[in-house]
Amino acid sequence: RATNGRRSCHQSGLSCGFHLNPGRRQRCLPEPSSGFVNTMAVTLNNGCRMPNFGLGTWKSEPGKVTLAVKEAIDVGYRQIDGAYVYENEKEVGEAIAQKIKDGIVKREDLFIVSKLWCTFHA
Repeated sequence: RATNGRRSCHQSGLSCGFHLNPGRRQRCLPEPSSGFVNTMAVTLNNGCRMPNFGLGTWKSEPGKVTLAVKEAIDVGYRQIDGAYVYENEKEVGEAIAQKIKDGIVKREDLFIVSKLWCTFHA
């Protein structure tokens, strides 16, 4: 539900860019339920909500980033920032998958940012 009168991505048929399968209609981030980290968000032009606060995983030590992501999700972070060049996407993904499996969070509640270096673009 967009707060600025615009239709959300699932209403307009657009993709937010954070859904695993853009072809499926999924809801945008829900309205926050509680917690400071989870309450502040920006509504994008397509109506999707992007949390203002996120966990950055750049320069995270191997073996420690999994725990950092799990702890961040536990305290209410819903945006996780990563990139191919950080070389920790596997650990970040494992942490997210575990929290989803544990029922702590749903995939559609997360806004996951990833970047691909320009030399990898077709």
